Amino acid sequence: MNLLLITADTSIPEGRKGALWHLLQELKGHWHRIDVLCARPHGYKKATQKEGMQDIQEGGSVRIHTSPTGAFGFAKWAKKRGAELHAEVGYSLISVQEKPPLCAGVGAKLLHEATGVPYVLNVSHIPRNRGNVDWKERLQHGWYKRGFLQAAERAAAIRVPSIDIHRALSAWDIPKEKLHVLPTDGVDRKVIEETPAPPIAYDVCFCNPLRRGSGILELLEMCGHMPTLRMLVIGDGPQRKKAGQLVKKYKLEGRVTFTEHMPSYKAVISAMKSTRMLVCNARDTRGAHVVLEAMGAGVPVIATKVGVAQEAIQDGNNGLFTTGKGKDMLQKIEQLLSNDEKRKWMGQQASKILDTYDRTHRMVEYATFLKSFACVSSS
Repeated sequence: MNLLLITADTSIPEGRKGALWHLLQELKGHWHRIDVLCARPHGYKKATQKEGMQDIQEGGSVRIHTSPTGAFGFAKWAKKRGAELHAEVGYSLISVQEKPPLCAGVGAKLLHEATGVPYVLNVSHIPRNRGNVDWKERLQHGWYKRGFLQAAERAAAIRVPSIDIHRALSAWDIPKEKLHVLPTDGVDRKVIEETPAPPIAYDVCFCNPLRRGSGILELLEMCGHMPTLRMLVIGDGPQRKKAGQLVKKYKLEGRVTFTEHMPSYKAVISAMKSTRMLVCNARDTRGAHVVLEAMGAGVPVIATKVGVAQEAIQDGNNGLFTTGKGKDMLQKIEQLLSNDEKRKWMGQQASKILDTYDRTHRMVEYATFLKSFACVSSS
């Protein structure tokens, strides 16, 4: 069976081995061929790829096709390119990896109407429109909701990773029989266990894209109130400039290190192991996966109650919950820094999640789920 994956994720065209790359490494063992239609990254130059296509791995069964258009033309391009590929190889299923605010599912719906190939929507994050959000987030919420409701009409199924997102989509009047809760968050146990722990060099690790809602600015402000705290920031993004300004404002030069994107999963794990704890103070579900990676590596975690953190953390046992506010984060960080014995014990407890969140096992369940909605291809 062949799979077509449509996504607004731009990490692979940007040359990064992020969550999408790792997902494909697992899925390619369950499908004869996978073609991926990706949105165009900002500043992307078509000349960097031959015909917008490249193999993820030499001799592999995964092919990447990058849209030559911007966000507004993505759906039409996905329909056109997907139909061309379907005529060539034939697909049993279209899987959509949503990444708001662009709704990739609209392209899948158009392609389904043209070819009859069923499609499954995968939703791990919904833009917020309540609480501490600005006008851009409210606009993104409305834009995404409008597109998603169109895509959901003809979807064979909608997979969500948590009951929270299930509730949110139910509130949008999505038929409950279409909604399926199936977590896919997992970690590579072998890499984590085989990566040696370097000497401790930092007190706190932050590992997430530097974007609105990630919590990086709030964490840096809090760091300004701890004169000896050393912090490692793994990630890059639109708030990198503001983060640098805060470093200067609070005189954090020499105490905060930015690494931007790490070259490999192993490098991320090694960097995490060089810190005393990880803080994930995100306001939404994006990026909560790093909580599992840190816990699996035996690094204590302080996190807000978002995404997979809600189910993985037992407050006070294998991690600590925080409201994400400066005073509360400061208190939780000082609690672990002042008690090495408790911190190390909490890290040992955290590493036990490896027994539950094994990536390979979860990907087998996910591939089986997808295949249950596939049809016989007509190549």
